[in-house]
Amino acid sequence: LMKKNSLVTINITDFKRINRLFGLKIGDATLRKLGNLIKKVLGSFDAMIFNTHLDEYMVLFKGLSDYQEVVTWVNQFLKILEKPLDVLGNLLTLEVKFGIFNIEPDIYPNLTPDITIENADLALKKAKGSRRLSYVVYDMGLGQHFTWEQAMENDLINAMKNHELVMYYQPQVYNNYNRVYGLEALIRWNNPKYINESPVHFIKLAEENNLILEIGRFVIEETFKFAKEVEPYDVRISINISPVQILQSGFVNDIITAFNKYQIKKNAICMEITETFLMESYDLIINKLITLKNLGISIHLDNFGTGYSSLIYLKDLPIDGISINYEFIKNLNTDRYARAIVSKLIALATSLELEVIAEGVEDQKQSKFLQDNGCRIIQGHLISRALPKSQAMKFINDYTFKIPDLNDL
Repeated sequence: LMKKNSLVTINITDFKRINRLFGLKIGDATLRKLGNLIKKVLGSFDAMIFNTHLDEYMVLFKGLSDYQEVVTWVNQFLKILEKPLDVLGNLLTLEVKFGIFNIEPDIYPNLTPDITIENADLALKKAKGSRRLSYVVYDMGLGQHFTWEQAMENDLINAMKNHELVMYYQPQVYNNYNRVYGLEALIRWNNPKYINESPVHFIKLAEENNLILEIGRFVIEETFKFAKEVEPYDVRISINISPVQILQSGFVNDIITAFNKYQIKKNAICMEITETFLMESYDLIINKLITLKNLGISIHLDNFGTGYSSLIYLKDLPIDGISINYEFIKNLNTDRYARAIVSKLIALATSLELEVIAEGVEDQKQSKFLQDNGCRIIQGHLISRALPKSQAMKFINDYTFKIPDLNDL
Protein backbone atom coordinates (compact mmCIF):
# COMPACT_ATOMS: atom_id res chain seq x y z
CA LEU A 1 0.00 0.00 0.00
CA MET A 2 1.17 3.51 -0.89
CA LYS A 3 2.01 5.50 2.20
CA LYS A 4 0.35 8.91 2.42
CA ASN A 5 1.73 12.37 3.25
CA SER A 6 -0.09 15.42 4.54
CA LEU A 7 0.85 19.04 5.26
CA VAL A 8 -0.80 20.93 8.14
CA THR A 9 -0.51 24.68 8.79
CA ILE A 10 -1.12 25.76 12.39
CA ASN A 11 -1.89 29.37 13.31
CA ILE A 12 -2.55 31.20 16.61
CA THR A 13 -5.42 33.46 15.59
CA ASP A 14 -5.05 36.07 18.33
CA PHE A 15 -1.24 36.13 18.55
CA LYS A 16 -1.08 39.93 17.95
CA ARG A 17 -3.47 40.44 20.88
CA ILE A 18 -1.23 38.30 23.14
CA ASN A 19 1.81 40.40 22.14
CA ARG A 20 -0.12 43.61 22.73
CA LEU A 21 -1.60 42.64 26.11
CA PHE A 22 1.32 40.68 27.60
CA GLY A 23 4.36 41.94 25.69
CA LEU A 24 6.75 40.34 23.19
CA LYS A 25 8.52 38.20 25.78
CA ILE A 26 5.28 36.37 26.62
CA GLY A 27 4.44 36.26 22.89
CA ASP A 28 7.72 34.49 22.09
CA ALA A 29 7.31 32.14 25.04
CA THR A 30 3.76 31.29 23.87
CA LEU A 31 5.05 30.39 20.43
CA ARG A 32 7.79 28.17 21.90
CA LYS A 33 5.26 26.55 24.23
CA LEU A 34 3.00 25.77 21.26
CA GLY A 35 5.96 24.33 19.33
CA ASN A 36 6.85 22.04 22.23
CA LEU A 37 3.24 21.00 22.57
CA ILE A 38 3.06 20.11 18.87
CA LYS A 39 6.19 17.93 19.26
CA LYS A 40 4.72 16.26 22.32
CA VAL A 41 1.32 15.51 20.75
CA LEU A 42 2.99 14.22 17.56
CA GLY A 43 4.36 11.36 19.65
CA SER A 44 5.40 8.52 17.37
CA PHE A 45 4.25 10.11 14.07
CA ASP A 46 6.89 10.41 11.34
CA ALA A 47 6.68 14.19 11.00
CA MET A 48 8.74 17.35 10.46
CA ILE A 49 7.93 20.67 12.14
CA PHE A 50 8.71 24.11 10.67
CA ASN A 51 8.19 27.53 12.24
CA THR A 52 7.21 29.44 9.10
CA HIS A 53 5.82 32.79 10.32
CA LEU A 54 5.73 34.73 13.54
CA ASP A 55 2.49 33.06 14.62
CA GLU A 56 2.52 29.89 12.54
CA TYR A 57 3.88 26.35 12.38
CA MET A 58 3.79 23.73 9.63
CA VAL A 59 3.85 19.99 10.17
CA LEU A 60 4.62 17.56 7.36
CA PHE A 61 3.18 14.15 8.17
CA LYS A 62 4.92 11.30 6.31
CA GLY A 63 4.09 7.65 5.86
CA LEU A 64 0.45 7.77 6.98
CA SER A 65 -1.69 4.70 6.38
CA ASP A 66 -4.84 6.88 6.29
CA TYR A 67 -5.46 10.64 5.96
CA GLN A 68 -8.02 10.42 8.76
CA GLU A 69 -5.08 10.03 11.16
CA VAL A 70 -4.29 13.74 10.66
CA VAL A 71 -7.82 14.86 11.50
CA THR A 72 -7.76 12.65 14.60
CA TRP A 73 -4.44 14.25 15.60
CA VAL A 74 -5.85 17.77 15.07
CA ASN A 75 -8.90 16.98 17.22
CA GLN A 76 -6.68 15.54 19.94
CA PHE A 77 -4.57 18.72 19.84
CA LEU A 78 -7.67 20.95 20.03
CA LYS A 79 -8.83 19.00 23.08
CA ILE A 80 -5.53 19.76 24.86
CA LEU A 81 -5.83 23.46 23.95
CA GLU A 82 -9.21 23.70 25.67
CA LYS A 83 -7.25 24.04 28.91
CA PRO A 84 -5.33 27.32 29.41
CA LEU A 85 -1.55 27.11 28.92
CA ASP A 86 0.76 28.35 31.65
CA VAL A 87 3.17 30.72 29.91
CA LEU A 88 5.70 32.20 32.36
CA GLY A 89 3.05 32.29 35.06
CA ASN A 90 0.30 33.68 32.79
CA LEU A 91 -2.66 31.44 32.01
CA LEU A 92 -3.49 31.86 28.32
CA THR A 93 -6.30 30.26 26.35
CA LEU A 94 -5.15 29.94 22.76
CA GLU A 95 -7.42 29.87 19.75
CA VAL A 96 -5.59 27.85 17.12
CA LYS A 97 -6.71 27.13 13.55
CA PHE A 98 -5.48 24.38 11.20
CA GLY A 99 -5.30 24.08 7.42
CA ILE A 100 -4.84 20.52 6.13
CA PHE A 101 -3.67 19.54 2.66
CA ASN A 102 -3.51 15.85 1.88
CA ILE A 103 -0.78 15.32 -0.70
CA GLU A 104 -2.52 13.04 -3.23
CA PRO A 105 -0.56 12.84 -6.51
CA ASP A 106 -3.43 11.02 -8.26
CA ILE A 107 -5.79 13.93 -7.67
CA TYR A 108 -3.20 16.73 -7.93
CA PRO A 109 -0.69 15.47 -10.54
CA ASN A 110 1.53 18.57 -10.88
CA LEU A 111 2.28 19.31 -7.25
CA THR A 112 5.33 21.38 -6.40
CA PRO A 113 6.41 22.25 -2.83
CA ASP A 114 5.11 25.81 -3.39
CA ILE A 115 1.65 24.65 -4.50
CA THR A 116 1.51 22.20 -1.58
CA ILE A 117 2.21 25.00 0.91
CA GLU A 118 -0.23 27.33 -0.89
CA ASN A 119 -3.03 24.75 -0.67
CA ALA A 120 -2.47 24.17 3.05
CA ASP A 121 -2.50 27.99 3.48
CA LEU A 122 -5.79 28.28 1.58
CA ALA A 123 -7.36 25.70 3.90
CA LEU A 124 -6.03 27.66 6.89
CA LYS A 125 -7.38 30.91 5.44
CA LYS A 126 -10.82 29.33 5.13
CA ALA A 127 -10.65 28.12 8.76
CA LYS A 128 -9.56 31.55 9.98
CA GLY A 129 -12.45 33.18 8.11
CA SER A 130 -14.94 31.04 10.02
CA ARG A 131 -16.05 31.50 13.62
CA ARG A 132 -17.20 27.89 13.77
CA LEU A 133 -14.49 25.80 12.11
CA SER A 134 -11.19 25.00 13.84
CA TYR A 135 -9.72 23.19 10.83
CA VAL A 136 -10.39 22.87 7.11
CA VAL A 137 -9.23 20.11 4.77
CA TYR A 138 -8.34 21.42 1.30
CA ASP A 139 -10.32 20.25 -1.71
CA MET A 140 -10.56 21.31 -5.38
CA GLY A 141 -13.61 23.50 -4.73
CA LEU A 142 -11.65 25.54 -2.21
CA GLY A 143 -9.00 26.32 -4.83
CA GLN A 144 -11.67 27.45 -7.32
CA HIS A 145 -13.36 29.56 -4.63
CA PHE A 146 -10.11 31.42 -3.92
CA THR A 147 -9.37 31.87 -7.64
CA TRP A 148 -12.79 33.58 -7.88
CA GLU A 149 -11.99 35.67 -4.80
CA GLN A 150 -8.61 36.71 -6.27
CA ALA A 151 -10.35 37.85 -9.46
CA MET A 152 -12.89 39.71 -7.34
CA GLU A 153 -10.12 41.34 -5.32
CA ASN A 154 -8.45 42.63 -8.50
CA ASP A 155 -11.79 43.90 -9.79
CA LEU A 156 -12.38 45.63 -6.46
CA ILE A 157 -9.04 47.46 -6.74
CA ASN A 158 -10.09 48.63 -10.21
CA ALA A 159 -13.57 49.50 -8.94
CA MET A 160 -11.99 52.14 -6.70
CA LYS A 161 -10.11 53.65 -9.64
CA ASN A 162 -13.12 53.49 -12.00
CA HIS A 163 -15.64 54.95 -9.53
CA GLU A 164 -17.79 51.80 -9.62
CA LEU A 165 -18.51 51.99 -5.88
CA VAL A 166 -21.50 54.19 -5.10
CA MET A 167 -23.44 55.10 -1.98
CA TYR A 168 -27.13 54.29 -1.58
CA TYR A 169 -29.26 55.49 1.30
CA GLN A 170 -32.07 53.61 3.03
CA PRO A 171 -34.60 55.81 4.83
CA GLN A 172 -35.41 55.40 8.52
CA VAL A 173 -38.71 56.96 9.58
CA TYR A 174 -40.62 57.65 12.76
CA ASN A 175 -43.18 54.91 13.27
CA ASN A 176 -46.06 57.16 14.22
CA TYR A 177 -46.04 60.35 12.17
CA ASN A 178 -44.82 61.79 8.92
CA ARG A 179 -41.17 62.56 9.47
CA VAL A 180 -37.91 61.06 8.29
CA TYR A 181 -35.54 60.26 11.15
CA GLY A 182 -32.47 59.52 9.03
CA LEU A 183 -30.88 57.42 6.31
CA GLU A 184 -28.43 54.54 6.51
CA ALA A 185 -25.54 54.85 4.05
CA LEU A 186 -24.93 51.55 2.22
CA ILE A 187 -22.27 50.82 -0.35
CA ARG A 188 -23.11 49.26 -3.71
CA TRP A 189 -20.83 47.92 -6.46
CA ASN A 190 -21.95 49.17 -9.83
CA ASN A 191 -20.55 46.34 -11.97
CA PRO A 192 -22.70 43.90 -14.03
CA LYS A 193 -20.40 40.99 -13.07
CA TYR A 194 -21.19 41.48 -9.36
CA ILE A 195 -24.76 42.68 -9.65
CA ASN A 196 -26.02 39.83 -7.45
CA GLU A 197 -23.09 39.90 -5.05
CA SER A 198 -24.02 40.87 -1.52
CA PRO A 199 -22.04 43.88 -0.25
CA VAL A 200 -21.36 41.77 2.87
CA HIS A 201 -19.20 39.48 0.70
CA PHE A 202 -17.03 42.10 -0.98
CA ILE A 203 -16.71 44.12 2.25
CA LYS A 204 -15.46 40.98 4.04
CA LEU A 205 -12.95 40.45 1.21
CA ALA A 206 -11.88 44.09 1.44
CA GLU A 207 -11.33 43.69 5.20
CA GLU A 208 -9.07 40.69 4.65
CA ASN A 209 -6.66 42.59 2.41
CA ASN A 210 -6.90 46.12 3.86
CA LEU A 211 -8.70 47.54 0.81
CA ILE A 212 -11.32 48.43 3.40
CA LEU A 213 -9.24 51.42 4.51
CA GLU A 214 -9.50 53.10 1.10
CA ILE A 215 -13.17 52.09 0.76
CA GLY A 216 -13.80 53.34 4.31
CA ARG A 217 -12.32 56.76 3.52
CA PHE A 218 -14.48 56.95 0.40
CA VAL A 219 -17.60 56.12 2.46
CA ILE A 220 -16.72 58.74 5.09
CA GLU A 221 -16.12 61.44 2.46
CA GLU A 222 -19.33 60.69 0.51
CA THR A 223 -21.48 60.36 3.61
CA PHE A 224 -20.29 63.55 5.28
CA LYS A 225 -20.81 65.45 2.01
CA PHE A 226 -24.37 64.09 1.82
CA ALA A 227 -25.02 64.91 5.49
CA LYS A 228 -24.17 68.52 4.71
CA GLU A 229 -26.58 68.54 1.72
CA VAL A 230 -29.50 67.24 3.80
CA GLU A 231 -28.73 69.44 6.81
CA PRO A 232 -31.81 71.69 6.28
CA TYR A 233 -34.08 68.62 6.70
CA ASP A 234 -32.75 67.81 10.17
CA VAL A 235 -32.10 64.12 9.41
CA ARG A 236 -29.11 62.06 10.45
CA ILE A 237 -26.96 59.84 8.25
CA SER A 238 -25.67 56.60 9.73
CA ILE A 239 -22.53 54.82 8.57
CA ASN A 240 -21.48 51.24 9.26
CA ILE A 241 -17.91 51.27 10.48
CA SER A 242 -15.72 48.24 9.81
CA PRO A 243 -13.73 46.79 12.74
CA VAL A 244 -10.56 46.89 10.60
CA GLN A 245 -11.16 50.59 9.95
CA ILE A 246 -11.75 51.66 13.54
CA LEU A 247 -8.67 49.78 14.78
CA GLN A 248 -6.45 51.86 12.46
CA SER A 249 -4.45 54.55 14.22
CA GLY A 250 -5.57 57.31 11.79
CA PHE A 251 -9.29 56.56 12.00
CA VAL A 252 -10.32 59.24 14.51
CA ASN A 253 -8.30 61.87 12.62
CA ASP A 254 -10.03 60.95 9.34
CA ILE A 255 -13.39 61.52 11.03
CA ILE A 256 -12.33 64.81 12.66
CA THR A 257 -10.99 66.06 9.29
CA ALA A 258 -14.26 65.26 7.49
CA PHE A 259 -16.28 66.70 10.37
CA ASN A 260 -14.43 70.02 10.19
CA LYS A 261 -14.28 70.10 6.39
CA TYR A 262 -18.07 69.92 6.05
CA GLN A 263 -18.89 71.78 9.28
CA ILE A 264 -21.27 69.01 10.34
CA LYS A 265 -23.90 69.78 12.97
CA LYS A 266 -23.94 67.84 16.23
CA ASN A 267 -25.58 64.39 15.91
CA ALA A 268 -26.06 64.72 12.13
CA ILE A 269 -23.79 61.68 11.72
CA CYS A 270 -24.31 58.36 13.45
CA MET A 271 -21.67 55.62 13.48
CA GLU A 272 -22.88 52.04 13.69
CA ILE A 273 -20.59 49.36 15.05
CA THR A 274 -21.60 45.78 15.65
CA GLU A 275 -22.23 44.67 19.19
CA THR A 276 -20.00 41.58 18.83
CA PHE A 277 -17.02 43.65 17.67
CA LEU A 278 -17.47 46.19 20.44
CA MET A 279 -17.43 43.50 23.11
CA GLU A 280 -14.39 41.74 21.58
CA SER A 281 -12.34 44.93 21.22
CA TYR A 282 -13.75 46.99 24.06
CA ASP A 283 -10.42 48.14 25.55
CA LEU A 284 -8.96 49.06 22.17
CA ILE A 285 -11.78 51.21 20.87
CA ILE A 286 -13.59 52.63 23.89
CA ASN A 287 -11.47 55.82 23.97
CA LYS A 288 -11.96 56.35 20.24
CA LEU A 289 -15.73 56.11 20.67
CA ILE A 290 -15.66 58.59 23.56
CA THR A 291 -13.62 61.04 21.41
CA LEU A 292 -16.12 60.74 18.55
CA LYS A 293 -19.08 61.17 20.88
CA ASN A 294 -17.50 64.32 22.35
CA LEU A 295 -17.03 65.59 18.81
CA GLY A 296 -20.81 65.38 18.28
CA ILE A 297 -21.18 62.04 16.50
CA SER A 298 -23.78 59.66 17.83
CA ILE A 299 -22.85 56.00 18.28
CA HIS A 300 -25.25 53.12 17.73
CA LEU A 301 -24.81 49.41 18.39
CA ASP A 302 -25.77 47.54 15.24
CA ASN A 303 -27.29 44.03 15.12
CA PHE A 304 -28.21 44.34 18.75
CA GLY A 305 -29.31 41.11 20.40
CA THR A 306 -27.10 38.86 18.27
CA GLY A 307 -23.87 39.46 20.21
CA TYR A 308 -23.23 38.98 23.87
CA SER A 309 -23.38 42.40 25.51
CA SER A 310 -23.65 42.09 29.19
CA LEU A 311 -26.43 44.35 30.39
CA ILE A 312 -23.99 45.72 32.96
CA TYR A 313 -21.74 46.90 30.11
CA LEU A 314 -24.59 48.53 28.25
CA LYS A 315 -25.18 51.38 30.69
CA ASP A 316 -21.46 52.29 30.69
CA LEU A 317 -21.01 52.40 26.92
CA PRO A 318 -20.83 55.77 25.17
CA ILE A 319 -23.76 54.85 22.92
CA ASP A 320 -26.92 56.70 21.94
CA GLY A 321 -28.95 53.94 20.38
CA ILE A 322 -29.30 50.38 19.10
CA SER A 323 -30.48 48.76 15.88
CA ILE A 324 -32.47 45.56 16.29
CA ASN A 325 -31.32 42.98 13.79
CA TYR A 326 -33.72 42.08 10.96
CA GLU A 327 -33.34 38.38 11.87
CA PHE A 328 -35.58 39.09 14.87
CA ILE A 329 -37.92 41.43 12.99
CA LYS A 330 -38.63 39.03 10.11
CA ASN A 331 -40.04 36.43 12.52
CA LEU A 332 -42.29 38.78 14.50
CA ASN A 333 -45.52 37.64 12.82
CA THR A 334 -44.89 33.91 13.30
CA ASP A 335 -42.63 33.40 16.30
CA ARG A 336 -43.69 34.29 19.83
CA TYR A 337 -40.08 33.96 21.04
CA ALA A 338 -39.00 36.63 18.52
CA ARG A 339 -41.83 38.86 19.80
CA ALA A 340 -40.77 38.29 23.42
CA ILE A 341 -37.10 39.05 22.65
CA VAL A 342 -37.87 42.18 20.62
CA SER A 343 -40.24 43.63 23.22
CA LYS A 344 -37.60 43.00 25.94
CA LEU A 345 -34.83 44.60 23.84
CA ILE A 346 -36.98 47.68 23.21
CA ALA A 347 -37.89 47.92 26.92
CA LEU A 348 -34.25 47.54 27.99
CA ALA A 349 -32.97 50.16 25.53
CA THR A 350 -35.80 52.57 26.38
CA SER A 351 -35.12 52.27 30.11
CA LEU A 352 -31.50 53.24 29.38
CA GLU A 353 -32.76 56.19 27.29
CA LEU A 354 -31.34 54.75 24.07
CA GLU A 355 -32.87 55.33 20.64
CA VAL A 356 -34.20 52.10 19.05
CA ILE A 357 -34.26 51.44 15.30
CA ALA A 358 -35.90 48.29 13.94
CA GLU A 359 -34.26 47.11 10.70
CA GLY A 360 -35.85 45.01 7.98
CA VAL A 361 -39.50 45.95 8.59
CA GLU A 362 -41.45 44.40 5.71
CA ASP A 363 -45.14 44.79 6.56
CA GLN A 364 -47.73 46.79 8.51
CA LYS A 365 -48.23 44.05 11.09
CA GLN A 366 -44.56 44.17 12.14
CA SER A 367 -44.72 47.97 12.18
CA LYS A 368 -47.82 47.89 14.42
CA PHE A 369 -46.19 45.43 16.87
CA LEU A 370 -43.09 47.64 17.09
CA GLN A 371 -45.18 50.77 17.59
CA ASP A 372 -47.25 49.11 20.34
CA ASN A 373 -44.03 48.07 22.09
CA GLY A 374 -42.49 51.53 22.02
CA CYS A 375 -40.10 51.34 19.03
CA ARG A 376 -40.20 54.80 17.45
CA ILE A 377 -38.08 54.32 14.35
CA ILE A 378 -38.32 51.74 11.57
CA GLN A 379 -36.37 50.92 8.43
CA GLY A 380 -37.05 48.36 5.73
CA HIS A 381 -38.88 47.61 2.49
CA LEU A 382 -42.22 48.65 4.02
CA ILE A 383 -40.84 52.20 3.86
CA SER A 384 -38.33 52.04 1.01
CA ARG A 385 -35.42 50.12 -0.43
CA ALA A 386 -31.97 51.72 -0.37
CA LEU A 387 -32.00 54.58 -2.89
CA PRO A 388 -29.35 56.36 -4.97
CA LYS A 389 -28.53 59.85 -3.70
CA SER A 390 -30.89 61.84 -5.97
CA GLN A 391 -33.86 59.57 -5.18
CA ALA A 392 -33.00 59.68 -1.47
CA MET A 393 -33.18 63.50 -1.61
CA LYS A 394 -36.56 63.26 -3.35
CA PHE A 395 -37.77 60.77 -0.73
CA ILE A 396 -36.96 63.18 2.11
CA ASN A 397 -38.76 65.95 0.25
CA ASP A 398 -41.92 64.01 -0.57
CA TYR A 399 -42.24 61.79 2.43
CA THR A 400 -45.47 61.30 4.29
CA PHE A 401 -46.05 58.15 6.28
CA LYS A 402 -49.62 57.40 7.30
CA ILE A 403 -50.52 55.48 10.43
CA PRO A 404 -51.92 52.16 9.18
CA ASP A 405 -55.65 51.74 9.65
CA LEU A 406 -55.88 49.08 12.36
CA ASN A 407 -58.87 47.50 10.59
CA ASP A 408 -56.58 46.60 7.67
CA LEU A 409 -54.29 44.45 9.80
